Amino acid sequence: MSDIDRESDSATPNKARGTDRWVFRGVIALVVLVFAFLAYKIGASFLPRWWAQRIGDQVDGSFSKGITWGLFYGFVFSFIPIVVAFQVRRRMFKIPGKIIVFVIAVLLATPNWLSLFVALSNRPAAVAAWQTFNVQAPSFLWSSLVGAVIGGVLGVATSTTSIWLKHRRNQVKSLKQQVRDERDKHNKPDDAEQT
Repeated sequence: MSDIDRESDSATPNKARGTDRWVFRGVIALVVLVFAFLAYKIGASFLPRWWAQRIGDQVDGSFSKGITWGLFYGFVFSFIPIVVAFQVRRRMFKIPGKIIVFVIAVLLATPNWLSLFVALSNRPAAVAAWQTFNVQAPSFLWSSLVGAVIGGVLGVATSTTSIWLKHRRNQVKSLKQQVRDERDKHNKPDDAEQT
């Protein structure tokens, strides 16, 4: 058997392994997509009603409670996710870590996503949830929007200020090091002259 025949025989299993790997990845991707689609369908029909009932129980038909809880949920669940999402820029996270942090930030905003879905969707579950909000939680949806805008603005402001302050600290540290280096450079010849 010649060397060429041996090389072609060894290349064939490698190609087969590579093809098998891509087929396996394709099957996994298809299964994940099917589960994601099913989760979306189930969530879209169940979660809006559930969310409206939970908020309705908290607010219990009171306008002042509707405004208070709306501002609270809107603010907290936009401020915290934005601050978490800004952590993606940290160097300690590799690409998978950055993706995980971003997904966590999106999941932390779930109450606001649910309120937004109820406010904007015309699916039957969203319409039923809208009616529950109108009766049991008046003023919740619009105050939640106001809270989300305030939380979003403060979250971005806090995160960008933190980035700017870190940049300034690094600049000050660098300038101090340059001053020390210059001082050391000027002091060394003086020491040499004295000896």
